[in-house]
Order: sequence, then structure tokens, then C-alpha cells
Amino acid sequence: MSAFVVYLLSLGGITMALRKAKKHLLGARYLPAAAFIFVALFGMAVAFMQGSKEARALAAVSTGPDDGPNQPMGKAIGIRPGRVVWAWDPEATDENCQGYFFNPKYSNQEVISSLFSESVKKLAGEATIPEAWDALFKSFNKRKNYVDKGYVKGEKIFIKINQVMGQYLIKPEQWKEGDYDVLGSSPKLDGPPSGTCHTTPYVALELLRHLVNHCDIDQSDIAIGDPQNPILGHNYDAWSAEFPEVVYIDRLYANPGRTLIHATTDDLLFYSDKKNTDKLYDIIEHTDYMFNLANFKPHVTTQVSKAEF
Repeated sequence: MSAFVVYLLSLGGITMALRKAKKHLLGARYLPAAAFIFVALFGMAVAFMQGSKEARALAAVSTGPDDGPNQPMGKAIGIRPGRVVWAWDPEATDENCQGYFFNPKYSNQEVISSLFSESVKKLAGEATIPEAWDALFKSFNKRKNYVDKGYVKGEKIFIKINQVMGQYLIKPEQWKEGDYDVLGSSPKLDGPPSGTCHTTPYVALELLRHLVNHCDIDQSDIAIGDPQNPILGHNYDAWSAEFPEVVYIDRLYANPGRTLIHATTDDLLFYSDKKNTDKLYDIIEHTDYMFNLANFKPHVTTQVSKAEF
């Protein structure tokens, strides 16, 4: 019998016993009245003990991992196994933004660049940006390819961004015509801040600066975009202004400045059920390094986005 049912029965018994006791007292029948008073007291004791039991059970509920704090599960990997770099500066964004908060005008490039650069150096444990990236490339190649080497000229890099709302913000005919603007006169930008969360220009721009300006990687060996969705206009404008030779991908149209990608001939994605498979895109199939600019955000249902590859 559940604790709630026992509690209700106890209350019902107490109420009935008190009413009977009152009736017998009014009739000067003291012995039966005393008996019902005893029943009421017994019910109160049962209810109290049940409540105390539940309180102890609630107090015993764990509010953290069963093995205690700072007891990570699994095997740590990476250049500094287990190291996570967290950077924050309130000046990086405008908390009073209106409309889409991924609008470039609500971000401070100088602050974001500094945060990104310091994070890369601290993650790698190196003093300079070139040394940090060399260490990161070598760590990756040792773990994935079992070779002790850094980046080699001619190797391909794909930067995967999150632009999932692009297919909804940009109308099909607009996409086909090569108009990727969503920050102009669109009525969708009116009203309070939107919950839509996208890759903004600035982190990706600083990453491109690192790879091209600090690591001397050819622009044409770097591709960027979301294989499923169009690159929004303000992102493309910010990136291509400094790096016009980078490959900016599009899955539907080879519009000016965009490179058309194609689905792979063979299935390259295999699921844990050992049955379902999927194709990917050639830009992923032929890349040597893929950077996932993870976009952390909740969804309408219970899922969250952390990293998509």
C-alpha cells in the first residue's frame, strides 16, 4: 500500500473517531468516548510516523552523482586529458539586445577574439597561438592516425557550424537567388529577443585568423558551413571580407561565393542498431580535420545540442 493511501486512511480514521467521541461525550457515554479518542490518537501517531518516514527518505535522496563530486566516468582524452577551458567576459555580448541575439552588432569582436585565443593556448598548455595549434594537431594525429606529425601543407580542414534555422529564415526562392540576408528589413526580426541560437561570425572568424594568419594554412584548403543549411549572409560577409579564398559551402546552389557540395556515393554513417545507415557529404568525406563549432542550446522537446559530429 502506498504511503499516500496510508496517509489518507489515517486522516479519515482520525476524523471519524473524533466525531464519534464527540457524539458519545454529548450523550454522557464516557467509556465509548474514551475508546474513540484512543483510536483518534492512534491514527495521529500513524500519520506522524508515516510523515517522518517520508521526510527521512527525502533527506536521503542524492543531489549529485552517486560516486560523489569530481569523480569523472570514462577515460579522459585530448592533449591535456580531462582539461576543459571555460572563458567568460560580460563585455563579449550585449545583454540588452533586441531581435536575434546572433546579430553581429550585439557582439564585441575584440573581446571574443581575446577569449578564444587565450582558451586555445590554455587548452594546449602553450605560450603562443602557433605553438598551441601545432601541439593540438600533433595530439590529434597521434590519437587518431598513430603518427607523430602536425599539420602538413595541402591537408583539408572543414569547419562545421550550426546554421539550422537558415532553411526557415531564408525562403526557398530567396535561397535559390543567392539572397542570404536575414538581418535587413525582415519582419521576423521585430519584437523581443529570439530564442534561436546560431553560430555567430566572431568565433569562426577568429578561428580562421588562427589557421590562416598564425598557422600559415592556405585559405583554399579550408571549408566552412553547415552541410544541411545555408550560411547566413552576415556570417559570409564577415568571413569572406578577410578570407575570400576559403570554401563557403552550400548543398543546393552554387551561387556566387558558394561552393556546391554533394551527398556521398556510399553510406558512411552507421548506427548502433547495426541496421540503419546514412550518406554524408563529400566535404566531410575528403577532409583531414573537422572542427565542430558546437552550438549549445535547448530544443522545443527534451533534447539539447552539444556537438553535432
